Amino acid sequence: ASAPPAIKARYVQIGPSPLPALPLFQGALSALPILETAAAGNGALTFIADADGVIRKVPLLLRYQNSLVPSLAAESLRLAQKADNYTLRSQAEGLAEIGIGGIRVPTTAGGETWIHYSQPDSRRYIPAWQVLAGRIDSSQLRGNILLIGASAQGLMDLRFSPLGGIIPGIEVHAQALEQILGGIFLIRPDWAIAWEMLVIVLGGLLIGAIALGRGAILSFFGFALALLLLWAGAWHAYTAFRYLLDPTVPSLMLLTVFLFTSIFRHIYSERSQRWVKQAFSRYISPNLVDYLISHPEELELGGQRQTCSFVFTDLADFTSLMENLDPGQAVSLLNTYLENMIAIAFSHQGTLDRIVGDAVAIMFSAPVKQADHRRRAIQCALDMQRYAGRYAAELNAQGIAFGQTRIGVHSGEVIVGNFGGKTIFDYRALGDVVNTASRLEGANKYLGTLICASAATLSGCADIAKRRIGHLLVKGKSIPLEVYEPLDSRSLDFSALTAYRAAHALMRADRPEAVSAFRQLAASYPGDKLAAFHLQRLLAGQTGDLIELSQK
Repeated sequence: ASAPPAIKARYVQIGPSPLPALPLFQGALSALPILETAAAGNGALTFIADADGVIRKVPLLLRYQNSLVPSLAAESLRLAQKADNYTLRSQAEGLAEIGIGGIRVPTTAGGETWIHYSQPDSRRYIPAWQVLAGRIDSSQLRGNILLIGASAQGLMDLRFSPLGGIIPGIEVHAQALEQILGGIFLIRPDWAIAWEMLVIVLGGLLIGAIALGRGAILSFFGFALALLLLWAGAWHAYTAFRYLLDPTVPSLMLLTVFLFTSIFRHIYSERSQRWVKQAFSRYISPNLVDYLISHPEELELGGQRQTCSFVFTDLADFTSLMENLDPGQAVSLLNTYLENMIAIAFSHQGTLDRIVGDAVAIMFSAPVKQADHRRRAIQCALDMQRYAGRYAAELNAQGIAFGQTRIGVHSGEVIVGNFGGKTIFDYRALGDVVNTASRLEGANKYLGTLICASAATLSGCADIAKRRIGHLLVKGKSIPLEVYEPLDSRSLDFSALTAYRAAHALMRADRPEAVSAFRQLAASYPGDKLAAFHLQRLLAGQTGDLIELSQK
């Protein structure tokens, strides 16, 4: 490895250290020792090109490991003035200015100066053969800074210029020195970003207002005029004040606003059917979309009172599943689960109210009223539980601990409609009934059941097999709710159901025989978690069927 470059100058720092903001180099190719020792100065030749390969800035100061290293341009300027020190003025963001002798050079935070390129001029060059032939008049060099470099293509010191074409690397340094000596500096002012953001905000609002409120031709001319003014302003700032303002990003943002608002206005012009079909098809059964388009009177913007039924589902222990599985696999399993759960809801003409993680909320009797919404909700819950149990069993057989699905069902009057204002529409139901359905889903965890439905829902389903849980008083409520566990008729055990009902009747009547009845039921059917729950209550001294849950 080459030895670290020798530093010939000293630094006077005003403000915080600029090192963290400077370009970092961990290695360096130093000059020959005989040259480095004899030289009065030692500067770096490194350029840092932009993403397109063009050199627009020249570093005056770089960071070699934890040392400050001046560039060739900076050292040439220092030696030309016979100065010993660099004066560095820094801010929190990095370097702000470098003092070299009697010249103050504004810089970027990274210690660079922008180059105001001029066209290449052959009079700036002295061919090497003239020097070797002794045909150079010393008066040509007196009082000037002479840089020695190569322009041959094979030496690989050719750079892309912003003016187009390729120039020798030595000319980049020469142009930087020329503009510094002439006091010509390109500046990226501190307020440049604020100006560009202001253009984006105000221009975007203006273009958006024109595109939404006027015809296509007028909107296009307004957009074109805004771009013309933007670029003209940036060019004027460059030519008159040497300010570097970037019109590219604001132009792209204004174009985005123009395209977006133009497309939005085109779509909005067909809002009558488009709004119904595109908005509602995202969260109701697809076979109801055509009905809504044919009967728009069934749909009311805002909110209206309506009696609906709600089905809330939640997947137990999914958080631990996510921790134990690869995230990609877990998401795939969840997507399959949700897809089929929602398909079941759609098959019963239910409306997808929301998806929250692994939880699904389904609404019945909105936006289209359904006289049998209670039955639809119960049948939907039973079908969902049947599928969820089958899917969990398949995954458990593969060694994947996919949890059980718990479901809550409740019915009542809610406010149904579009909420959120003019900007965002969110079709949903609001009311205590919704919260109660969610609480019933959560109650399964303590009751040992998989489906917990209220009597308000089961009142419309007399033929549905069920067993009474009791009067449930959830946290935050003062009135207990009569709840039941709907049963799947395909796997119904009538003897177990008869025994449970008899034991429950004894418990409701506060009969002491209820303890032995539930003890015998739990022994005969050890998988009956609801019977085990009641037995624990009775053994703890509780009587009757009033169940108070202190947790959600």
